[in-house]
Amino acid sequence: MSSFQFELGVQFGTSLEAPHVINVESQLWAGVIHSGPGNYPLNASYKTCEGYGFQDALGTSLEKICKVVPGGCLVFFPSYKLMDKLRNRWSSNM
Repeated sequence: MSSFQFELGVQFGTSLEAPHVINVESQLWAGVIHSGPGNYPLNASYKTCEGYGFQDALGTSLEKICKVVPGGCLVFFPSYKLMDKLRNRWSSNM
């Protein structure tokens, strides 16, 4: 938590660290995936995230990853608006 406080430049009034929830050595992987199927760039900038090519490449990438990761995945999106847009796209096309 202290590294997040330092990086964000704020002090958290209340914080809780719960190391018993997961084993970070064997149950956690954090990373950035730069490209999807067909080497399509996975850049969620305002300019590119509106395109169906990006949306479909990201959806296909997440689908493939989730199929092989035991226990599931936690995915972060830059905004709720984009998350809803992607969920709607994937629900109707995948």
